[in-house]
Amino acid sequence: MLSFESEVALELVMNRKSLIPLIMDCDILRSLGLALAALAFIGTSLGEDEIARSLWEQEAMLLYSESSSKFTNLRMGRKNIRLSSYATALELMHDKVKPEEEGVDGHEAARALFTNLVGENGDDPVAMASRYYLARITEFYAKDDDDRLKTKDAYLSIFEMGPDRFFGQFALVKYATLEIYDGDPTPDIALNRIQLLEPFIERISFPDFKRNLHRILGEAYMEFDLDPQLAYEHLKNAYDMGVSVELIRIDVLIALGELCERLGKKAEALSSYDELLGLLKDHDRLPEFRETASRLRAELADDAL
Repeated sequence: MLSFESEVALELVMNRKSLIPLIMDCDILRSLGLALAALAFIGTSLGEDEIARSLWEQEAMLLYSESSSKFTNLRMGRKNIRLSSYATALELMHDKVKPEEEGVDGHEAARALFTNLVGENGDDPVAMASRYYLARITEFYAKDDDDRLKTKDAYLSIFEMGPDRFFGQFALVKYATLEIYDGDPTPDIALNRIQLLEPFIERISFPDFKRNLHRILGEAYMEFDLDPQLAYEHLKNAYDMGVSVELIRIDVLIALGELCERLGKKAEALSSYDELLGLLKDHDRLPEFRETASRLRAELADDAL
């Protein structure tokens, strides 16, 4: 199962057109090296649009990916102490290195570094990334309702602080997931939460995050057995925006196939199942999908007579 960060990192890599020349491969370190160069130009040779794009790119480059945990290049020589400290905090948070002080937990050591980075410069890309990972640490240690509320508040405050920033919109998507499912809600409560979150879609400018939010909301409509038409609309929007990660596309296609059947969209359901069968090599429900596709094909042939 992909973590949320890995999911987004994969989508960023596979949807390069959305942030060219952001990430040329899964090695975030090399991208971070580009960020150092980009920092030197802000305010001197970039126009307003370029500055906004550069901020997006710098923040996206700071996203941790489990598939690229080598921060040696970034830390080598420690020419940029701030980025080096950030890399160390990520290593500590993800148990890639041990704290120098004996008896100190890696998460707590990372929290101290992230907090210091925010205090030094509260608005630069490293600070926004640090705020996000501080919220992740809070989420990791959440044990009760108060802790979960603090986590949600942390993510929402990051979005409110930077609604047009990479980590601001990233945090909003995290907030949406936590908000919908918090406290094992009844369908009525879940519906109210979903409806309050839907207007945020228009505030998301980055396609990957907009697609993710559509998918989260569509899956929530299905999870709580709510309006299948609204579930379909959200998931169809997500699919139409392009789901590059195969594991995620399979989940979306399964959901669309089931929803289209419920809504009487037989041709669209068959299209989903046919694409699904072309992707699947091994799946517990593979025989079921084959049988469903055959049945739908026969029903559509009969309907055409």
